[in-house]
This record gives sequence, structure tokens and C-alpha cells, in this order.
Amino acid sequence: MRSSNKIIILLVSLNLAATVFFGIVNHLSMKPPKPFEKPVIQELPDFISTKIKNDILDRFIMHFNAEDYEGLYNMLGPNARAEFSQQEKAIEFARFSKFFHSIKQGAFSNFQFVGRQGDSTLYALIYAVELSEHSELGNRGKLKVTIEIADDAVNTNYQIYSLYLHANGN
Repeated sequence: MRSSNKIIILLVSLNLAATVFFGIVNHLSMKPPKPFEKPVIQELPDFISTKIKNDILDRFIMHFNAEDYEGLYNMLGPNARAEFSQQEKAIEFARFSKFFHSIKQGAFSNFQFVGRQGDSTLYALIYAVELSEHSELGNRGKLKVTIEIADDAVNTNYQIYSLYLHANGN
């Protein structure tokens, strides 16, 4: 065998040995994930009861169907009212009324963890709603009510951060 072939065989053998060695070392050094690395499952706080969820929906439907934009604006908590003027929200609510006309009925569907904002946690309450037959965007929709809950352990209050209505189509 030529010396060049011997060198190639030696280099391939060393490469294979190094690959196996570092593969074993990496496998042995792998550690299971730490508790803080595992995904966090967010639950809606217990004090957001069925009654509270239904009251939010009932108030929204009452004000929306009466085209009471001031009542809808007053559903918002102080943080949302500080961010948006009553006039801005009245324009948005009027646009909802123009396309959806009214809501016949609705029911709580599910919730979503939205995220953290400062020392508060935001959740979206999702409601399936039946819209008026005069709705220009179909007769089914979703109402998304974002609520903000402060991290204070003794606090069982929430505030509504946003109200958003959209259509699902027919």
C-alpha cells in the first residue's frame, strides 16, 4: 500500500474516532430541562367566575344593542380609558354597530393567556355570539374581551382592557 493511502486511512479512522468520542461526551453531558425552562400553563383565576363572565357579556350586549357608546366606554377600566379617548372608542363602537347591527345572544367559549404587562396579567375572554340577520358580515361572530388582573395576591379585581367584536361569516 502506498504511504498516501495509509495516511488517508489513518485520517478517516481518526475522524471516525473523534466523531464517536464527541458524540458520547455530548450525550452524557445533556441534562434534563430545569423547572423554569418548562412551558408555563396559565389558568384563568378562580374569581373570574361564570357569573362574572356572563355579566360582562350581558352588559356588552345591552350597551351595544342600545348603541350606548358611552356605556361601552365605561365598561373599560382606568388603564384603557387613559389610553383611548371616549371619542376614539365611540367611532370604533359605531363602526361595529354599522356592520353588525345587533347581537341576539352569546355564550362564553374559552379564554386565552395574552401576556404580561408590567405587574399585571392579561387574559382574553372569548364569547361566541349570534349576530342580527341584518349583519353585513354574517350571523356569527366572536366577542373578545381582554381583561387585566393585577398581580397583587389579595386583589380579586379585574378591569376590562379592550372590547373587540368580529365576524366568523355564515
